[in-house]
Amino acid sequence: MFILIAFIGLTSCNNFENKIYGTWIIDEIDADFTVYTNAIGLKKNHNCSLPMMQDSIGDYLEQYGEWNVYNENENNYLRINTKNVYFNTSFKIIEFYRWQDPKTGGYLMRMTLQNDSILIKMARLD
Repeated sequence: MFILIAFIGLTSCNNFENKIYGTWIIDEIDADFTVYTNAIGLKKNHNCSLPMMQDSIGDYLEQYGEWNVYNENENNYLRINTKNVYFNTSFKIIEFYRWQDPKTGGYLMRMTLQNDSILIKMARLD
């Protein structure tokens, strides 16, 4: 029975991972740092690219890492492993939905990530 439950949990995380990979454009970021580029790339092979940013003394921070999705207490989380101190964390996925632009009729996927100190709202073409 436990193996079946673990398999269902793993399968649902894998299905969710298939929905979120791609290039996400940051619409809004509420954090104590500045980003110079506004994209996060989540690749199928679990590598990721992060926004370009500098630390307080002007050094550029790591722009690459690895990502995965996990489920805890019925919530989905995006985990990023990187040397970049701001993005080396887990983000709770608090919103994930498909949105239609009323003017163009085109669709976007919308996702909002949050942890203790960062809120990121972003979109991807669907």
